[in-house]
Order: sequence, then C-alpha cells, then structure tokens
Amino acid sequence: APDFVASLPKADDKLQCSVKAPVMLPIMRRASCGETRRKMMEAAQRQCMEKNGPLLSELIQARHRAAVRMGFKSHSERMLGLKMAGSA
Repeated sequence: APDFVASLPKADDKLQCSVKAPVMLPIMRRASCGETRRKMMEAAQRQCMEKNGPLLSELIQARHRAAVRMGFKSHSERMLGLKMAGSA
C-alpha cells in the first residue's frame, strides 16, 4: 500500500487520483477514511456529467414529445398505461 500511495502524482501537496479501475478500486477497498472513499465515488459518478447531462435532457424531452403525440399527457402516463392490468 505505501508503494501505491507513493506512485500517485501530486499537485499542491495533494494526491491526484484517476477514477479508472486500476487506481480507484484499491482506494475504495483499502482507504480507511470514509471521506476519501466518498470523494472518489462522487468523482467517478461526476466524470461524464458534462457530456451526458445535455444528452439525458434531450432524451427526456424526446420521450415526452413522443408520448404527447400518441395522446398521453406524459411519458410516465404512457408507461403506466402499458403496465396496468386490463379489465375483464
């Protein structure tokens, strides 16, 4: 473990860690500080937000428009209608 920590690059007296598996997994498994694990998890979850956030918004809007064109008030109403049991 000391060799692993020593191998990490530093910037402003702080260690820089990649969120890729060869760096992240040892940190998540062995770090004794919960705050360190939390920061690593947040960084990993945030890594594609700038690129994927607008795509997700576009997808949600497209699903809503499609549902409205099919006569539903929203995408969720459309999905609920498909999952509800019919009357006999």
